[in-house]
Amino acid sequence: MKQLSPPAIIALFYAAIGVAWILGGGILADRLFANSEVLRGEIEIIKGLLYVALTSLAVYGFAKWQWRTRGELVNDLNASGHRVVSLSNQLTEREALLSATLNSISDHVYVIARDRRLVTANAPAVSAFGLDPARVKGMDLLRLNLPAATFKMIDLDCDFVLSTGHAAYRTITLPTLQGPREFAYAMTPIFGAKDKPELAVIVARNVTASAAA
Repeated sequence: MKQLSPPAIIALFYAAIGVAWILGGGILADRLFANSEVLRGEIEIIKGLLYVALTSLAVYGFAKWQWRTRGELVNDLNASGHRVVSLSNQLTEREALLSATLNSISDHVYVIARDRRLVTANAPAVSAFGLDPARVKGMDLLRLNLPAATFKMIDLDCDFVLSTGHAAYRTITLPTLQGPREFAYAMTPIFGAKDKPELAVIVARNVTASAAA
């Protein structure tokens, strides 16, 4: 059922008072002025004046209550808005701190979602593939031009990590701007609600020199 607006509520309230006065106003006036013959002669005028006075007070009280309730709602909404802004600022600051922390790591860091899209990657990982940092988020792993065999291994490890919650370890070849390079990586889960793995994090280290030796 659609909620009535404050003006509609006040109008209905006023109408209800009018009906009640029509039904019982005469009885009230008779009792108040039963001992005054002069006033009883002007009973209809008196009833009208009483009606105006009583309904004005009643409607004023009701409207004041409605307005106070609405004011409290507006204040609550404003307070909630301020909290959202504050939390947003905190999240922005934490995101900046997280980004700075990831970028300070020399190893390649990739955060992968279930649909095999990048959630984020640190600066060394982005620069190795010549990617635009602003376009990394949401990028499909297939756009990294990985060899089919390499992508299949990463895909299998993602399935394992996100289904079991256990880590996976592997050595793969990645096609960087400097040419093919050997990387040893550890893939670990990030748990979400109800301790369910939601994301996979790859930390990969260039071991080309070690592999060649």
